[in-house]
Amino acid sequence: MTGLWRSFSAELYLLRQRKGFRIGILLVAFAAILRIGVALLLFRLGESAGNGGPEDHATWNFWPQLAHGARTALFFAELLLLGLVAGALPREVDSGAARDPFSRRISRSAFMTSRILSSLCVAILFWLVALGAAWLTASLLFEAGDIMEGGDLYLEESEVTGPIYAAFWHALPPMLALATLATLLSAALRRGVVAAGVCFGLILLPGIFHDTLGSIAPWFFADTLAGFGEDSFLAEAAGFASAIAQAYPADFDAIVEIGWIASWPAILCFALLALLTFRRRPL
Repeated sequence: MTGLWRSFSAELYLLRQRKGFRIGILLVAFAAILRIGVALLLFRLGESAGNGGPEDHATWNFWPQLAHGARTALFFAELLLLGLVAGALPREVDSGAARDPFSRRISRSAFMTSRILSSLCVAILFWLVALGAAWLTASLLFEAGDIMEGGDLYLEESEVTGPIYAAFWHALPPMLALATLATLLSAALRRGVVAAGVCFGLILLPGIFHDTLGSIAPWFFADTLAGFGEDSFLAEAAGFASAIAQAYPADFDAIVEIGWIASWPAILCFALLALLTFRRRPL
């Protein structure tokens, strides 16, 4: 068994044992459930007050609720991901636990590669939990079908499913880049709180300077994060399915195209920097 495989297996085992990881999964799922459940409650209260039923409100439908619930859950998933990943390694170094793998003849490169891979696994799992919880809750509380607004047909069901499904897949690469950035900062910085704080600040920067960055903003992976991103494809797809006239403008397709590719160079760059940084880090 190679050092990389032994290290990766140990990472997955420790991941399953971490209480924070299990709580994170529950919080991501709860975010989707709460967002969709509260929406139904408000619809029922409005209906009892004479504000109309499902045929009068575009969002009283499975598809927009699925998109809104998934985005809310992914917002928390991104926040929890950076906190859990960025803070883990500094704590292990402080406690001395990070030195144990090297006593078992596992190289620093193998250890950091396994840490990167495990962080990607966390991102994928949070992504799946967010989408799964939103799908299950929306399917239990709302019916799918054409989007109705004011008693009239606004959009056929087939017109909204494509953008929503595409937005789900579009949300994954930036999350993987976020996980890799958090791993890099955990390898570079000595304190977990500082690493998480710097990571949080970095993903906010494209939104803060969005107008200044202009057309190059989507090339920064954080700009297309489903939850935090200023140019979130899922946010536009949810608005489109909710009959918001300004949602999903014609020029947004160019941003979507950039979002499909912008995260992959970032993932590779962050991973290489994490490997190089950890080789020189004192333990």
